[in-house]
Order: sequence, then C-alpha cells, then structure tokens
Amino acid sequence: MFRVVAGTAGHVDHGKTSLVKALTGVDTDTLKEEKARGLSIHAGFAPYTLSSGEKIGFVDVPGHERFVKNMVRGVSGIDVAMLAVAADDGIMPQTTEHIDILTLLGIKHGVVVLTKADLVDGELMELAREEVREAIEDTFLEHARCIRFSALTSEGKEALEHELADLCSQVVPKNAGGVFALPIDRAFQIRGFGTVVTGTIASGMIRRKDSIEIYPGRLRDSARFLQVHGENVDEASAGQRVAVNIPQVGLREIRRGMVLGHVDRLISTHIVNAQFVYLSTQTKPLGNFTRVRFHTGASETNARMVFMDQEVIYPGQTALVQFRLSDAITLLPFDRYIVRCLSPVTTIGGGTVLEREKKKYKRRNQSKSEYLTLLLDGTEDEVIESAIKTNGMSSLACEELSAKTNISAQSIGQIIESLEEKGKVIRLNNGYVVYKSNAEKLGDRILKQLRAFHANNPLEFGSSKEDLRLSFFHNVDPRLYDYLLSELKKKRMIVMNDGVVSLPDFQISLTETQKRILRRIEKLTTDNLILNATTLMSAFGDGDFKEVRKVLAYLTRIGDLLYIEKSNLQKKHALRKGAYLHKNTLADVKDQVRNHIEQHGQISVRDMKKLTGTNSSCSGALLDHLDTIHFTLPVGENRILWKSADKTNRLSTGS
Repeated sequence: MFRVVAGTAGHVDHGKTSLVKALTGVDTDTLKEEKARGLSIHAGFAPYTLSSGEKIGFVDVPGHERFVKNMVRGVSGIDVAMLAVAADDGIMPQTTEHIDILTLLGIKHGVVVLTKADLVDGELMELAREEVREAIEDTFLEHARCIRFSALTSEGKEALEHELADLCSQVVPKNAGGVFALPIDRAFQIRGFGTVVTGTIASGMIRRKDSIEIYPGRLRDSARFLQVHGENVDEASAGQRVAVNIPQVGLREIRRGMVLGHVDRLISTHIVNAQFVYLSTQTKPLGNFTRVRFHTGASETNARMVFMDQEVIYPGQTALVQFRLSDAITLLPFDRYIVRCLSPVTTIGGGTVLEREKKKYKRRNQSKSEYLTLLLDGTEDEVIESAIKTNGMSSLACEELSAKTNISAQSIGQIIESLEEKGKVIRLNNGYVVYKSNAEKLGDRILKQLRAFHANNPLEFGSSKEDLRLSFFHNVDPRLYDYLLSELKKKRMIVMNDGVVSLPDFQISLTETQKRILRRIEKLTTDNLILNATTLMSAFGDGDFKEVRKVLAYLTRIGDLLYIEKSNLQKKHALRKGAYLHKNTLADVKDQVRNHIEQHGQISVRDMKKLTGTNSSCSGALLDHLDTIHFTLPVGENRILWKSADKTNRLSTGS
C-alpha cells in the first residue's frame, strides 16, 4: 500500500516532469494548455513501485513563479523532496524559493537531482554541483545526495531509485490515529458516480461508507468509494493520496482548499495562532499588522499578521504570530503554512500552526504566549494538561481535545486517566473533563454569589438555579455548573429544593419595618375578601412601597397570600393589576362554594356574588382561581366540584 509521497521541486524548465516520467512512465502534464506551453500549471500525480516492492506516490509541481501557489498545494503533503536543478542552468530564483518553501513546510528528507546531465561535460557538472551545495547549506538538504540524471539516456535512474528507497525507509509515518483531514486539491465528476475529490490525507484515516463533511461549508455525504492511485480500497490513512467519491455533493459546491473530514470533527476559523519563521534571505524588518498571503494545505487567503511577543521581526527571527484571515479556513494544530508577500509576490516565511482561535489576541494576555510555547515544545502529557487547564470553566470531551491538539484520542484517554489519578482533573458524568482547580474556584464563586444573594434578598428562600446561572455564570459550561451544584449539595454546602438554591444556614429574617408592614397587610387582606393591588398599595406611604413589595412577595412565596390576576379586564378596572387573597379567606370561600354546590349541584357568578357580597368581577376572579387550583370545574357558564366530575365530563370540557 502507498505509504510515502515524494514531490518534485525546482525552477521552471529544469526537467521535473521529465524526471517523473522517466521513473514512472506517466506524463503528469495532463492539461492541453500544459502540453501546448511546455510547462506545468497544476500539480500532477503518478504512482511508482520501488525495487523493494514498496509503492510511493509522486507529486510533480509547477516551477514557474506565477504558479508558486500551486506548487505549495502540491508539496504540502509530501514526505520526500526531489530538488531538480538543471546542470546547464544551475541555481535559479524559483530553485531558491522552492528550497525555502520545503524547509518551512518541515520536509525532513530529500535528494538533489542534477538533471539534463547529457547536456554538460564533467567540468560544468562539477560547477553545478558546487553551486547546489552552496544553495542548500543550512537547509534540510545540506547532507542530501546529488545525483546526475538524464531523462534522455536514463543516466542516474538506478542510483535515484536506490536513494528514494533509502529515504522512504527513514520516513516517520504520519498520524493515522489523529483526526481525519483531507485537504482537497482537485475535484471533478465521473459519469455514473458523481463528484470525486482528491488530496493527500494530512491526518487520521477514512473508511468506505464513512459519513463525511466538507469544511467550511457544512456539506455532508458518505464516502461511496475510495481509490489510492487508481486502486479501489476500503480504507486510506495519513500520508496517502486518495480519491473519494461523494455522489450527493455537487461539483459547483466544492472549491479547492476545502477540507474533507468526519462529521463535526474539524474546525474552520478566521484566526490562527502560530510560530512564524522570517526567512534570513529577506532584507527588511517586518512590521506589526502587515498584510500577507497565507497558504496552508490546499487553501490560501489574505491575512493580517499580529505579533504576539514583539513589535518588529527581523530577517532570520522566529516569533509567535496571530494571523487574522480574510476567509475561514480549516486546519489542524501543527499543520505547516507558508506566508507570501502581496507585493512583490514572494515567499517571506512560514512555520507551524499552533491553535485555532476564537478571539483576537490582546497584549496583556501573557498566559497565551506561554501556552503556545508549551504547545510547540511540550510533551503530549503537558499539552493535554495545559489544554484542559486553559479551557477555563468549560469542560472538554476526548474528541474535542483530539481536534484541538491533533493527538490521538487513544493517547488522550490514557493521559486523562493519569491526570485523574493524580487529582488534577475531574471527569464529569458524561465523560467530559475539567481542570480540578478551575472547578474548585467556580464552586467557591457559587457559594460567594449565594451569600451575596441572601444578603440582598433576606425574604427569599434562595435563588432559582437557572437565574443564578444566567446572572453570574452564563459563560460557564452547563455540564460543569450542574456537576458542581450536585457536589456542593452532597457535601451539604448548599440546599436545593424544587430548583431553588440556598445556603444551609440561611434563615429568613424580617426587619422591624417589614414586620410592621406584614401585620398591616394581614389585617387588610383578612378584613377584605379580595383586595386589589392598587387599593392595598395606597394604604401605605410612598416611602414604604419598596418594602411593601418585598413583604408581599415573601407572603406570596410562603403561601399566606394568593395573587390573582385578571389581565383580560378593561384598563381602568380595579382588578386589572391583580388582587390579593389571604389563605384563610380562601379556605372560607372554598367551604362556602363546596356547601353551595353540594346543595344545588353547581354554582354561577351570580350565586358567588350572593355568597361573598362582592361584585361580578371579583366573583368571576375567585371562581377562575378555584378552577386553576382544580377545586371547581367549568361546565358551560357554571361550575361543579372537580372531585365530583366524572371522566366523561372532564373530557367534554377539554380538561
């Protein structure tokens, strides 16, 4: 199975396409325009089998300066580079730029191929070799072999094959256990099959019939068929070039640079935090907020650079940078990227993506720089612990941590178990994890807010669980909030009844003024059968209104007073703003109504007026309240006792 991808690089017309054709027999220039102009425009692909039997994939990239962006797309997923330098031409501008790009993309293995060897004598070949050695000094190619090669005579073919076999054996396999991501570099249609997308898998693996999603865009389908270099396969993993048949997605909906992944597993973003290397070949310092072209995988967009640890970057320096992108792109942590200047269009640097971000960086946030440095240099254990810790009051699932760090879910599971044993993280009931010290701080904040609530609301039993969350903890993960309330209740540090949260030692206490008001309210509501709110409030002076409302709310909560509202009345009606009924009065009314119905079978509003001596509105309001509490049941314009109504009557009245 194909495990390694080798890619060409080098100046235009230095024989890259001829080199691949001489090795594989495949002409990677497939477009009419490419054949007519005699140069590559887009990356081409060809399979190859080494003498050892190992299969590799070749990517042939364009060398013209106008198509460098296509070159970047082509080499983004390669493992081994073949730098082609024409022996009769030597080092040229795109030779140097391609070396920079390969170095910035983190390519570790390569070979230099001195092409067109049949056109030069021994002296010129030696001069070309010396020039190449000077150009590749201090790059990943510094110790690479330089092989004479002629596509015309096949000179050097055997030596190149042996060198490729040796280099391929040194390649460390890509992360097949990570989150699946396939940057799309080509999309086309096949009659009878529909849309097909291709690319080199950057991470993870895909199986036939997997549910997939195209990012950004939220296009969903399933992988109907998979092919690796024309061979049907049931699965493909990181490092392999694969074609995926997605029949339900229209070709017009796909653009180069999108990323194929599993459903809800990848993240598209407008902000990227990264390590940036400014090429030493540049001649000017790079200022903050510089606009550039950002290339990663198969995608590209304009961006603004925001330096996180300095104001100016000088050639050869490395810095932490936040890229604010014009278009949303989809990538993974530790993906490589290239930055090109907008004018003149040239490669100026690149580096490693560290994280996808939601917020713009602020200089006072020094912990962010520390976290990014840890992502770059820390162990997997340190990275996962820091990711959980810096996530604050939000819990994380294992899959989310994998997407955030590109560490395999299996490794993360083992790390979390270790952190849990050390008492550093808490695993919630649904498998989500949160840093223990963060959770403890939140628990203390909950207790603090409850103490403040009791101090400001001495007549309330406690705060509604949801009101407390929305008022003070709306940014907190609801899973963590519920877990902490449950833990605080187990430890008897809070009391929860019917969704109301309070401290266990809290007791309601009234001030002398509130006690005076309470006595007055009780007298007014017992002296009157039903007392409208306006009349009740007018019995107190203006200075007492605030305290009166507090006492009324308290009496209503404990059930001593009942609040009745009739919003369907005319605006000026006395009951429009509601009325109060004392619980003892209600008990008397219920006795009167029960006796009347038992004697007469039912009761009307007119009957209620005679019983209570109130007007029609008050009588209607009282009967409506009795209906609400299931004491009476409406039957036409009259009422009967609820408990005496049979099943048929209840159904007929819609109850």
